[in-house]
Amino acid sequence: MKQHHIFVFVLLVCSIALFVSQAQGTKTYRSEEFMLDKPSGLDHQQFNCNNITCWMSNDGLIVSQRVTGTAGLEWPKGSGKTADFCSGLWIIGKGPDGFLRSACSEFNSELCPGTIGADPEAPENRIYKINSDGTGDWNDWPFDLGAPALKAKDGSDSLDSYGNRIPRLYGDQTLWWVMNDADPEPHFNLFCAGPMELEIHVLAFGFDETGPLADMLFYEWMICNKSQMSYDSTYIGLWDDPDLGASTNDYVACDPALNLGYAYNTPYDEMYMGRPPAYGFKLLMGPHIGSATAPQQLHMTSYTYFYLGAPEPWSDPLFAPEAYNYLKGRGSDGTPRRDPEGNITVFPLNGDPVTGEGHLLGENEFSDYRFIVSSGPISLEPGDMQTIRAVKILAQGQNNLESVALLKKHAKLAQNFHDQFFHLADVGKPLVMLEFMDAQPGIQISWNDLTKVYPQNGLELLGYKLYQVIDGNLAELASFDVKDGITEIIEMVDDQEVILYSGDENGLATSTKVTVDKSTGEPLVYGYTYSYFLKAFIHNTTATGMDRVITNDMEAINYTYLPVGYEGAFYAKHSQHNGDGEVLVMITDPKLMNNHHYKLSFDGPIGKLNMKLVDVSTGHIIYHDVLNDVKFDSLGFRLIVHNRLGIKAWDWDGDRWVTGVNWGGGGFFGGLDIGLHFLGSTLPCEELVPIHVEFQDIASVDHDGYWSKGAVYRYDLDYSYAGIGDLPLAAFDVSDSLNPRKLNICFVEHDSLVSPNKLWDMGWNGVDYPDYIGAREYLFVMSSDYSEGDGYDDANNGTSADVLYGLWPAQRGNHPYLEAEFNMDIIPSLGLSDKDVFEFTASLLNIEKPRITNPEHFALLQNYPNPFNSQTTITYNIGKQTHVTIEIYNLWGQRIKTLVDEKKDIGIYTITWDAPSRPSGVYFIRLLTSGGYHQVIKTVLIK
Repeated sequence: MKQHHIFVFVLLVCSIALFVSQAQGTKTYRSEEFMLDKPSGLDHQQFNCNNITCWMSNDGLIVSQRVTGTAGLEWPKGSGKTADFCSGLWIIGKGPDGFLRSACSEFNSELCPGTIGADPEAPENRIYKINSDGTGDWNDWPFDLGAPALKAKDGSDSLDSYGNRIPRLYGDQTLWWVMNDADPEPHFNLFCAGPMELEIHVLAFGFDETGPLADMLFYEWMICNKSQMSYDSTYIGLWDDPDLGASTNDYVACDPALNLGYAYNTPYDEMYMGRPPAYGFKLLMGPHIGSATAPQQLHMTSYTYFYLGAPEPWSDPLFAPEAYNYLKGRGSDGTPRRDPEGNITVFPLNGDPVTGEGHLLGENEFSDYRFIVSSGPISLEPGDMQTIRAVKILAQGQNNLESVALLKKHAKLAQNFHDQFFHLADVGKPLVMLEFMDAQPGIQISWNDLTKVYPQNGLELLGYKLYQVIDGNLAELASFDVKDGITEIIEMVDDQEVILYSGDENGLATSTKVTVDKSTGEPLVYGYTYSYFLKAFIHNTTATGMDRVITNDMEAINYTYLPVGYEGAFYAKHSQHNGDGEVLVMITDPKLMNNHHYKLSFDGPIGKLNMKLVDVSTGHIIYHDVLNDVKFDSLGFRLIVHNRLGIKAWDWDGDRWVTGVNWGGGGFFGGLDIGLHFLGSTLPCEELVPIHVEFQDIASVDHDGYWSKGAVYRYDLDYSYAGIGDLPLAAFDVSDSLNPRKLNICFVEHDSLVSPNKLWDMGWNGVDYPDYIGAREYLFVMSSDYSEGDGYDDANNGTSADVLYGLWPAQRGNHPYLEAEFNMDIIPSLGLSDKDVFEFTASLLNIEKPRITNPEHFALLQNYPNPFNSQTTITYNIGKQTHVTIEIYNLWGQRIKTLVDEKKDIGIYTITWDAPSRPSGVYFIRLLTSGGYHQVIKTVLIK
């Protein structure tokens, strides 16, 4: 009965919280919310032993955004590029009273550090970390809390020479912590269900190895039901919010045969350029069902996905029933998923992006997705234990689809490795992993060191042979033989000698350099794909006959030979600069890059430009047609033209009581753009000018009357002219700041929820507004001199005549109409014109990083170097003109330095922090803008 009351109380509180959140605006899941809402007493540690760096928290976030305020998983390590925003485990089941109970970690968590009943803020309830080099918490390993100990062959604890237990190190770095969900209060953070009283031991580990293992992060959850309740129909899910570079250009999919949910990217990403990786979250070992004598392991039983800002039932869940439906592979309201043929499925998006076959997202359906790999249902009885294992995998090919193919190959490898590592399968055939790198000239090929695996159980490593695979045939490149006195192993088969192995005692290696293509005898060529196979030979000392030598199956690994730093794209040089824009050269076929020099120019009026591409090396005109993204298949590249015609910057001063309704505009939260991009305009784009808009308050209206009169048009009457109305605002052309020119303003009314009154008031009735979209009372700032709207009518329709800017305003939060005076400034971007010229050379060696002159987003990039000694450089992107503050904080949250405190135009900036007098330690760099953007990154000073 007590538990039931707790659940009802939680549900009541969460219902109130939901009502408040809906009244105040849309729920968000980005850095501003989480940095401000970071719970006290939590410990965050970073996995960082291989190519992955990943922040985790001891309340269950296995990828945590809290430390940085941005994505919690960086890949490759030290690059500043990120692939996964946040991730955690979901567990939801039905209690004996029929109510759902949950223990979930999402952007926040329902769990607390420590065992049940322990003080979550006690120092021992932190994350413990040990490394293979002997550093870390070896001496503080919490065996008493259940941390794993090294075991002897008989199953007992191994002891050191002093009789002490030894921590169990998995891989080259292991993180461990314990947590529980028994406290009802953290359940307010998420799904508002009662606690399950589970205690969960979490293990995260990885390997500092050559090849795919360097791009994997393994997890294990040991789940124990410490309650006295039985949970029926329980589901366990791997929840993830992947952000491969930019957060809004991802696709997601699943592969049920691999127990894999994954994300992949559009062909181009601002962070990863033309070679975006693929990211996967794979279930390695699901929960077990059945009896002790007939156990059965569950695999992935369903998969679902949803996305930020989606309509119901495909948006982020707020309550346990919604999350529970997602765990069952349905929509949040229980709506079943369907494949393209209309059949119900629990594995949507299980097609193949590489071939384009099967159920997949459409080309334009990229977004900010989340996905869940689920397994269930199971029963959890009091005292029951379940062990779940999973792995995160990153894979990068030459392009976005090649990355998907590589990810799936590595997912199979991860399962084989897991099964051998945890002795779920015999060692059997050796597991070989290759890694490639440009050696200038040639390719450096490395592989995993099998001396870490052998000898064991009568199996001994003999050596390796490296081959180039040419049309299915093997051409030997190099061999490496253990110095063990064995140069040949020969068996008689049908009275014939068969050489099972031969070597020349030259010693082992784990890498070699290849410079020649065996098929031609010529040096390797950039842009070409070569195939290689490393064969490992294992001596089975207990076998006879052909079984005396074990080898791995022949599997060719393809590698496209590319220069170091190659990112699949580069920006053309803006050699003659007038307007705002960039030209991105996307490499589609490296083999066809001809090293010719190209020049791109434009002709025609702004807004209706043609573009002309000339091969300067030959003088040929390659293209002369409308401005567009064009793929030149025969030349091996594609041009993507970013014409920045639109809004360059906007800002405000004062207490703004309106916001923008996001119709896809370039400013004002999507509610503002030039007239051409709104309902159209007859104004030549060359005549766009910066404007200053002043909004009145109630006192000003009472004292001065309305500052402007303008033409009114009716939305419900197909934008027909309705007369002259009043506006509590005025707009000015400030291209000559000393002589501002007052402009005409037109607006729209809609006879729907409120009656038209020829007053721009967004439907305000003195108390509230009729809707959240400003009653569709659009504003149109015209280019003409102010005339109280005279000259605008049906013939010269002000919604599409000489419109400078179109705005769709609405109420901002709970701010009332005419709350305060405030001003807005709008600056246009004229885009490209016939005075702009771009140049580039079609070469794979053109690997210069892009210089984005007009970044579309704010970003605080990772400082370099990091860690640093006394001095480091900080780079930050400003997406619109605003006031910018960059500050340095120490580990105790004290501000110790302000580096920037001024208004900045759109652009990319760098600042140097000199810290010669500061002690070694962890510091935080904080970017804050007047528009509310907030980001924090961590840096380490080492002297």
